[in-house]
Amino acid sequence: MIGLAQRVKKVYEIEWGSIDNVASFMTLVEELAITVAQIHCEPPLPIFPTKNTKNFIMACKKSNDNREIIRTTLSSFAKQKYLMKDIRCFSMIYAEIARRDHEIFFRNFRNANVFKGTESLNDARMLYPLVHTRREAVLIVGGGIGGLATALSFAQAGIRVRLVEKNNNFREVGAGMQLAPNCSRLLDRLGVLQQVQANAVFPKQIVWMDALSGERLTCLDLGPKFVERFGYPYIVVHRADLLNALYEACIKNPLVTLETNRTVVTVDERPKSIMLECTTGMRYDCDMVVAADGLWSALRKYVCDDGDPLSVGYVTYRGTVGIDQVSKESGLENVQFWIGPDMHIVQYPVRRGQLFNQAAVFKSKLMPDHTDQWGTKEELNERFSTGCDQVKKILSLLQTNFRWPVYDRNPLSKWSRGRLVLVGDAAHPMLQYAAQGAAQAIEDACALADAYKKHGPSNIEAVFHEYEQERIPLSSKVVHFARAIGDFAHQSGNAKTIRDEILCMHDMHDFDCITWLYEEKRNEKK
Repeated sequence: MIGLAQRVKKVYEIEWGSIDNVASFMTLVEELAITVAQIHCEPPLPIFPTKNTKNFIMACKKSNDNREIIRTTLSSFAKQKYLMKDIRCFSMIYAEIARRDHEIFFRNFRNANVFKGTESLNDARMLYPLVHTRREAVLIVGGGIGGLATALSFAQAGIRVRLVEKNNNFREVGAGMQLAPNCSRLLDRLGVLQQVQANAVFPKQIVWMDALSGERLTCLDLGPKFVERFGYPYIVVHRADLLNALYEACIKNPLVTLETNRTVVTVDERPKSIMLECTTGMRYDCDMVVAADGLWSALRKYVCDDGDPLSVGYVTYRGTVGIDQVSKESGLENVQFWIGPDMHIVQYPVRRGQLFNQAAVFKSKLMPDHTDQWGTKEELNERFSTGCDQVKKILSLLQTNFRWPVYDRNPLSKWSRGRLVLVGDAAHPMLQYAAQGAAQAIEDACALADAYKKHGPSNIEAVFHEYEQERIPLSSKVVHFARAIGDFAHQSGNAKTIRDEILCMHDMHDFDCITWLYEEKRNEKK
């Protein structure tokens, strides 16, 4: 607090003259900061020496972002002859309360009476970066599953973190997802497994079906022997339920601060810190930055400028329907994987069995044209037209409002540069066939927090080295494993015939091929 007071005092002296009673000024700064905290404004608002400031803040808060009330309040304060040095900062206060870019406010109120005859617009622009620079030990960019898991992992290690998300809320686009034991184990460590399982379904088997003939090819039993082998069950959930569990755990933890509407636009590596600036003008001076901003990461280029993710030519249509719309033939107790030449369908129940998740994936013949006309609904129906009757029934219920082209990247040999490090899809996006995207992101989160706790902020290089040594080899193996599953599932002709014979010989209790992935890792035994 003293450091903040001294900084604001310096700004005050430069702009509006000296102040006689420094102690009184620091007391006022503390009082205002407490007031801000009590009304839950994040980030803390600009601070300046007027006790009536809190009255204005409360008036803005009660306005529910009504612009006319804000305009009236501003005019009222001006008519009461409050000094213009306070009015100069009100635009920034309103901008933060309304969570909008301060420049938008300036444009909307450019002709307001309170600004006429003053240099308040220029003053506010000049002051904004100075009073809106935060000093952070650990800043996480991205509020998806990987980002929230990273925040929670650090907080559980006793480390204060701040997470910034570019959207105005924390939500997950998508439908169902599968969580293998390696994921459940770490969700338990993070203290959210019980909440996740309360909304989950525990499938009995993963069943591979021939999409053309309807024949059952093989299955992997997920019953007691599976749980005994790996220590945790295999569960299926709605993506939003997992994200919400992580989000709620973060907001309950006093060591985690979450901010929305924060889009990072610049990264400046310095000798002893790294500075990030957002579109709002907010700046963060950090010891370490964790980029958890997903497949289309804006920060990845600062580590490895390898361009955009590459489309593999496949497209996915997915969504959920009410369980009452699905016939019992669909295998409501299992994960069913219908495989065919350059196509597959996966389906399973989620949200305590109330919803049924379905995803259809196929390779588009039109993709080389690189237009939006590839992977259309018409091509979807054409590609699955050779499917068995059950597959055609599945397509009749498939949600086709959302279309996801499938992207891939080659594994990197390094995930960090300077004081910035990648986690999750920003580091290692992978095809969905191994159902390991979320699990690998959460493994990243826990491993990075462990390394930071061990080496501390004074040796970021050692933190990143241990993290990369632990995670890059395994995650790269998972990337290649997912590709192999996709190739195996999408065979045609003689290769399909041989594949089917291999699957039919598989023992449902043979877990050897997945032990390396699902078993407890060395670093998790700490």
